[in-house]
Amino acid sequence: MLAAYQNIPLRGHRDEGKLKTDGIPPPENDGNFRALLRYRLRGGDQTLKRHLDECPNNAQYISKRVQNEILEVGKSLILETVVDKVDKAGVWSIMADETTDRANREQMVLVARYVDKEGDDLVVREDPIALLDVLKTLRKSGSGSETEVKMSGANLTQVLTERVRKLGLDFSKLVGQCYDGAPSMASEKVGVAAGVKSEAPLSHYFHCAVHAVNLSTSLIRKVPFVRNALDNMETIITFVTDGAKREDILSYAQTQKLDSSKRHKLVKLCQTRFVERHVAVERFCEQLSAIVLALRTISTWDESRSSSKAAMFLHTISMTEFLVGVFVAEKLAGILRPLALALQEKGADLVKALDLGPIRVGALRP
Repeated sequence: MLAAYQNIPLRGHRDEGKLKTDGIPPPENDGNFRALLRYRLRGGDQTLKRHLDECPNNAQYISKRVQNEILEVGKSLILETVVDKVDKAGVWSIMADETTDRANREQMVLVARYVDKEGDDLVVREDPIALLDVLKTLRKSGSGSETEVKMSGANLTQVLTERVRKLGLDFSKLVGQCYDGAPSMASEKVGVAAGVKSEAPLSHYFHCAVHAVNLSTSLIRKVPFVRNALDNMETIITFVTDGAKREDILSYAQTQKLDSSKRHKLVKLCQTRFVERHVAVERFCEQLSAIVLALRTISTWDESRSSSKAAMFLHTISMTEFLVGVFVAEKLAGILRPLALALQEKGADLVKALDLGPIRVGALRP
């Protein structure tokens, strides 16, 4: 429970063999699980000490295989609880997204959205119910040829619906679907939205509102001077935060030029999370004077590579096109960041949003 709540991984690289009960850690790190057991031993847990001292080597129940079994059991118990809550809610919606992880696996996350009762209050919950390796699942089901596994709407629908059935969730109670706008997901003829609707006729498809906002705001990069300004800004942020020496200069410049309330860490432009992109643009504009001072300082260094780059960036940052492009993006970020944060709230009220819609649209008309 502690490890799960604190997001601490359990498994180590050497978590095998007899665990000594003296509480002294070995020279090599054998993982968080065994370290936590030693912590319990040092705290005086006599039951655990007696078990480890008296049990045979093949009955310690602390091996990596047992750890994995415990994690699987824990996962099953959590899923059973979530499925039971979804079933009691009466109606529910499904959200799904796929992406390639750091191990280059095509992963799909399934999330159930439903209304839960907490005391006398009704609470909207969004609970993950599955994390699927799409390609591996399709290979196992025989949906891919020897040469190619197609990420088609039909195949993705199969992956999603099979897992929903396996969990025991009721398609007749499914009233909503939320995905991104990719054709394989959103198409009304061949996408996942169409495939799931054939199983659950009441499940209307909704394009993820935040994703739609992100797609529309990304069109600003079609304006050449804004696109160039954002690219240069990203390069400058990377330069002044790359390495302890440069970051130390930036930190000193911040103390000279900014109030304590504005001395935040610069954020690099994230390609997927547009809320973080908005933060990156806002902080860059907010700390522009400190960045200029840092670049001027670095441009005087004896180290030729850093000093020449700093001088080049100083020239870039003083150009009118760059400043206009960055501050146009900052103005847009100031509008869109609170909107994106509001759209991602789990308790967002659709009726209230629809009531506000005509007012907001009318306010934008000339």
